[in-house]
Amino acid sequence: MEEAQQQRSLARLRQQTAMEDVDQPHENRRFVFCSMFVFLNFMFTNVVNFTFYSYCVVCDYSQNVELPHFGAEQPQDIYYFSAITVNIFGMADVTKTPTKMLAYGYREDQGGKGGNNVASLIIKGLKELGWIKEDGQAGKQLTIILDNCGGQNKNNYVLRMAPWLVERKLFKKVEIVFYIRGHTKNACDRLFNQLKLLYHKR
Repeated sequence: MEEAQQQRSLARLRQQTAMEDVDQPHENRRFVFCSMFVFLNFMFTNVVNFTFYSYCVVCDYSQNVELPHFGAEQPQDIYYFSAITVNIFGMADVTKTPTKMLAYGYREDQGGKGGNNVASLIIKGLKELGWIKEDGQAGKQLTIILDNCGGQNKNNYVLRMAPWLVERKLFKKVEIVFYIRGHTKNACDRLFNQLKLLYHKR
């Protein structure tokens, strides 16, 4: 519980700094000198000092959505047919109030929920948010907050994305924070609920 609280404090610190810097130019965002807790795969803590800037995004998958949606009253003619499963990946920009989320939906025959999908959609989202600049201007630090799922997030595709973004000089530092198992409630979950309510009404 203490480790989860420390990790939540880290996530809130990143989000707060990003919110304070939201109106600064991409290349001029400030650095803050601080102490932070680095959480590695086996959930041990190491206190380090370093400087950081702050873009911060929370990423997660929603529960699968079926297409079409009939609720509890599926027509008799297609009662035994299987609906199409739609995967929805969300990226919540926590640098703004209220929090806004990019949601990417695709059918099960178009892709799964593996590391390749996660890394590709994160890069796509960073471009759409305007955080990746093609003019050679590098952002200072990017923090990506993910849950603890090994198949989706803790894999070579996602972990290698971080040094790739740095090597391409798109960011000077990329930090990935994995929420501790059992404490993965995040900013995307509330927005997913709102998205599903709108979908079911339509």
